[in-house]
Amino acid sequence: MLAADATFNISTTDHTTKILSSLRNNSQFSDVLLLIGPDKVPMLVHSVVLAYNSEYYTTALSNRWCSNDEIKLPPGLDSNFRIQAVLKHPDVEVDVMNCVLDYLYTGAATIPQKLAIKVALFANQALLDGMKGEVESYLASSNWCDFCQCTGVLLLQ
Repeated sequence: MLAADATFNISTTDHTTKILSSLRNNSQFSDVLLLIGPDKVPMLVHSVVLAYNSEYYTTALSNRWCSNDEIKLPPGLDSNFRIQAVLKHPDVEVDVMNCVLDYLYTGAATIPQKLAIKVALFANQALLDGMKGEVESYLASSNWCDFCQCTGVLLLQ
């Protein structure tokens, strides 16, 4: 016989990953516009995902850094979006930001080796310690290690 106050837990670890993965490719509820690189390539993202993963973005999305008084959407973006903030990353390549966003949304990213150092540097800037650590571990275990030590690239602390 079951006790009336007994409880049990059910969960699926894939559920959250599936939801966030679907959000990554769906701008319907996006509320932040990222302008990436010198060409200001627009990327629509979700503030909750950015802020949850990064103290940098938590601060950037606070009232101290951004104001939504003068948000102007780039040509070609639907004016129905309710953009709360526009954040510019003029020195970041689109491919680097895609790697970072994949990691933020899903906890995983496929990073081309040629972008590893750039991803590590941006992860350091954006206070993404987990991502930075994983990329640095990869670099340390590969033949990039000697190059990085010689140039001081991994001295990001």
